[in-house]
Amino acid sequence: MNINQLMKQAQAMQKKLNKVQNAFNEKVFSFENAEKTIKGQMKGNMEIVDLQLDEALLKEDKAMLEGAIVATLNQARQQIADQKEEEIGSIAGNVSIPNLF
Repeated sequence: MNINQLMKQAQAMQKKLNKVQNAFNEKVFSFENAEKTIKGQMKGNMEIVDLQLDEALLKEDKAMLEGAIVATLNQARQQIADQKEEEIGSIAGNVSIPNLF
């Protein structure tokens, strides 16, 4: 395999990865805590687009409410990051460059 073919393969792979990453960043994911009192939606780029709190939470103390929100958002962020890694990794993991070494 010559260097030009290798460069073309690398460029094609980069375009494919960029396309998948851009699409993933715009994808909207729903999340909720175990008690279903905090719900929302977050894009693949971690932008929060919706957040809903159950009325019962507003009667709790401020520190508990803040902690519950932080924990729920962190869990959603981690789940989305894991899914992104899986989707991007499935593309990058399929790279086969023969005779590279």
